[in-house]
Amino acid sequence: MPQAKQLGWDARADEREDDRLLRESLLTALSIHSDGDWMLRQARPRARAFMDGEHSDGGPIALWVAARHGEIGFDALMTAYREAQGPRRIPFVRAMGALAGPAFDEVLAAIAAGEIRGQDVIYIADVASKWSDSRARLTDWMRDNLAPLAERIPGFGVARMMGVLGRICEPARRDAARATFEPIVARLGGTGRRLDMALDAADLCIDLRRRQTDAVTSYLLARRRF
Repeated sequence: MPQAKQLGWDARADEREDDRLLRESLLTALSIHSDGDWMLRQARPRARAFMDGEHSDGGPIALWVAARHGEIGFDALMTAYREAQGPRRIPFVRAMGALAGPAFDEVLAAIAAGEIRGQDVIYIADVASKWSDSRARLTDWMRDNLAPLAERIPGFGVARMMGVLGRICEPARRDAARATFEPIVARLGGTGRRLDMALDAADLCIDLRRRQTDAVTSYLLARRRF
């Protein structure tokens, strides 16, 4: 957090490329893993400005934060998405992936109804998979909707959806995903390699968590401030 505060949200004219990339990485990580007031306070006005047409480097990340905290809802993002031209639509559809609870269910319903372009579904999946609750909901939805979705989007799009499973970090969920998606992928064809890669990534996460949980917990507790 201190380094993110030092870099700030807004690019400076004379800053190094390394600082710009570091800012993006830090703010993205904090948007996922931090519930701190600083993030929301900083994101709120930037998200609103981005919705009103003002471009900024931190605007898309601010949308994630605002959407995740319920500051911007599904209807507003869907309206902005429909009105956006070209690549401008992508930040709005990605922000839909950050919605939680019933709002995220509205997103999934819109995908099923064909209200979101098939090629844009992967953006929602990529963002939603970063949170455990949304990832679980999305995985369940994919189980029931992957086959009909494959009829509307290119084959590579469905294959990329398998990447969601690569963020699983619990053995039971990994095993359930394997049992669920192997027969679906076998029927669809062409996505088996992507599924194998995703499950391999899940294995790596599970192994890393097993080996490092105690050390990371001790490190964080030693630096805890009361």
